[in-house]
Amino acid sequence: VGPGRSPGGALGVTAIRKLWRSWKVPRSIKPPYEILLQDVLDGHPVPAPDTLRGALALCSLRRQVAVSVHDASPLIAPLQLRMGAKGETLEDEGGRPRDTAGVPVLCDRDGPFAGPLGAANRVLVGPGVHRALVVLYLPPGTDGGETLAYLEEASRVAREFCGGQEAGRLVV
Repeated sequence: VGPGRSPGGALGVTAIRKLWRSWKVPRSIKPPYEILLQDVLDGHPVPAPDTLRGALALCSLRRQVAVSVHDASPLIAPLQLRMGAKGETLEDEGGRPRDTAGVPVLCDRDGPFAGPLGAANRVLVGPGVHRALVVLYLPPGTDGGETLAYLEEASRVAREFCGGQEAGRLVV
């Protein structure tokens, strides 16, 4: 990491910033990986509100990718990844509506539930969650072998720290 203990020079940050800026994410919203890295550089422990999110935060740091995790139980098929439409919003964890136009969003039958702007309250991971959707935001140009390595690492870390089993994968 570069001088002044800033994540700017860290491996992976430049590619993730480029990915984030290719979408219409407001500049005030930093990629989760960069926020996590800065917190660790500032001496804060890896956040672990629960075992799964803590394990995936370690995976994010090891692999230099942005990772998010969501409660899969309330999701209603079909799931899709698409660009947010004009006038469409996603209510973030704080209950604030975020404009999703031009930003990738994960959607189910009830509409957007997550993306780089945050996640809806209905999919937040908390005590008692038994099914999770794990999303890795990989930079453009990530080849198939690297993608597989990222997925293997996330799956291995989740199984090692949390038990359970992987139900499936989808690369978009």
